[in-house]
Amino acid sequence: GYIIANRMYPPEKYELALDTTERILIDGVTTLMSEVDWLDDYSLTNSLKKAEFMDIYVGLPPNMTNIDQMNKYYSDISMNLNLSNGYIQNYGLVLEFNANNEMKLFHGEDISLHASWPWYFGVRDNYPSWLTGLNAFYYPGKLGHEKGNFFSMSESMIQSPLFDLEYPMLVNYAAGGFVVGQQILHGFDSSGSQYDFDGNIAGIWTNDTIQLYNEGAQCFIDQYDQIEVETDIFVNGRRTNTENTA
Repeated sequence: GYIIANRMYPPEKYELALDTTERILIDGVTTLMSEVDWLDDYSLTNSLKKAEFMDIYVGLPPNMTNIDQMNKYYSDISMNLNLSNGYIQNYGLVLEFNANNEMKLFHGEDISLHASWPWYFGVRDNYPSWLTGLNAFYYPGKLGHEKGNFFSMSESMIQSPLFDLEYPMLVNYAAGGFVVGQQILHGFDSSGSQYDFDGNIAGIWTNDTIQLYNEGAQCFIDQYDQIEVETDIFVNGRRTNTENTA
């Protein structure tokens, strides 16, 4: 991650993606919420507060792009560069290194490469969603004692054809910005609206607003119910509703 970030992604790219995301959230999503007629005052206040407290994580955690932190993290491992017999030995060294890191974590002595970012980013099973994959996502709920309600965009998305420093901003908004807006809106659909600004399971909408939302979403359900994906097999518009409305 460090090598790729420093060779392919100058700070200007991160700034572009972060600025675009913040503008979509502040100037786009919150403006649209203030203009719709189905959010009552209580629901609108909660929705705007949730947007205000939504955290944004773009690219890699700071420690992963810091050579001093990377050297410190890997200081306890040395590799055998002899290609004829080094593979098995290196595999064992990596296993030992990982085991030592687990012990350091247990004793509170670990060096975290995702420090300042939520715990989610330190779980290896989650790496495809932000570290190794081309992806953007919104996470609504709490992670233990850490707050939820955050948006993340992987480093691999900050490149052509989604974002580019040479593109007019019109193209950046239409390509990468489209994905950003779609994911952020998941915080305010029938699922995301069940979580508050901090990630607690506490609905932010009144029953009246929920009813109006469901009535408005019914046209999407009806439309997608008519899409035939194979002979006599149709999309279930209700099950895909959060994606369709976003």
